[in-house]
Amino acid sequence: MNDNNEVIDWSNHTNQWAAVDLLKNSIGKSIKYNFYNNRNTFKVLALSPSIPLSTADAQALPGGSAAGTEGGEVSKYIIKGRIIDEASPHSWIPDPCAWSKGDAQDVLDLVMAHTTFLVYGDPKASMRVPVKPGDIFLAQMERRGDSYDLQYGRFLEVLNRTGTDRPYHSSQKSCNKSLKSKFPTFPEFGEGLGIGPKGATYNGKAGVVPIKNGRLPAELLGKANPEYSTGGTFLIDLIPSFDNLALAYFNAHHGKKLHLNGTYRTYERAKGICGPIMSNGRCSNGLSSLPGTSRHGWGAAFDWRLTISWSNEHGHKTRAARRHQFNCPEWRWMWANAHIYAMDGVSWVSPAWARPACGENTKKTGASLATEEQLTSIGKEFCGKGGLLEAWHWEPSNFNQLITGIGK
Repeated sequence: MNDNNEVIDWSNHTNQWAAVDLLKNSIGKSIKYNFYNNRNTFKVLALSPSIPLSTADAQALPGGSAAGTEGGEVSKYIIKGRIIDEASPHSWIPDPCAWSKGDAQDVLDLVMAHTTFLVYGDPKASMRVPVKPGDIFLAQMERRGDSYDLQYGRFLEVLNRTGTDRPYHSSQKSCNKSLKSKFPTFPEFGEGLGIGPKGATYNGKAGVVPIKNGRLPAELLGKANPEYSTGGTFLIDLIPSFDNLALAYFNAHHGKKLHLNGTYRTYERAKGICGPIMSNGRCSNGLSSLPGTSRHGWGAAFDWRLTISWSNEHGHKTRAARRHQFNCPEWRWMWANAHIYAMDGVSWVSPAWARPACGENTKKTGASLATEEQLTSIGKEFCGKGGLLEAWHWEPSNFNQLITGIGK
């Protein structure tokens, strides 16, 4: 056994820039010392929220795909964290939670200098790890001889949640507060950590083009005819089918335009709608997809106004009220007729995740289930997955052919 106890002379690293230089030289090859008697688990202060990864993103990281483990685990999230045990190997890096100089980018640079912890799923959180800045979690570090790999570690479990549990560490509250003030919405924070708009390939009239969600090139976008709808922006391939549907709606409803609330959304607009991302990985508004991921960001969806509100008689927005929107006469017309007005093989559909569930083969309950009247009037083909219940949201039938390779 090698008992190399090489100790760093901290007096040679008296400012933050020397510290960062040392870190740069140490990451990848690690720093040789044996303070910890070969232990491999440490307490870590979260400097970022748990940020979701696509399979492609995860496999691009060293250790992101845990080859050799049962089922070939793929990491689901990353978290930036600072080891807080005594004689922490991060102790020479300025604490971003206490950094008062410079701007948000300086703080982000300090966050990025810390270890990236890969999360393979927290069994206590159904694969959604409730981590936010200031939380404490247990992590495993890989030993390499007498040193540790300080570039990547493995998340094990949450030990203490800031704002919920009694504080475990003096930096928890200040860390959560200071990072929130520097990064008021997690999507912006996430993009700085390498997470942002999803990439994909467009396959349509304009050829084969690599694209980013919410940042589509202008030549791929077109405007709907404002004569029959209130107007919106879509992929150019979808304009004919949408305009044909809007014309049919206009004629069937005595000159009433199809009132659109949302079509193509830029990434920046999606961030504003989402608001801060909560610790469960969802937008704070409870409905929107994460910025950079939705069909709106691909120019391939529309939301429209229904005559039945999704608020109940007391003005509260409820799941039962959203289910009731499927009783709108105009929604029933759209459901029955949208496929009739397809053009170029493209029709518009209400996705299964947006409709109530039904039948014995579902675990959904309560307002997530279709009513007897809905089943009787619309039929079993109405049955969906009982997800978010969004009667207002419609998508093109050819999406999977038009947009491919999402996240790759």
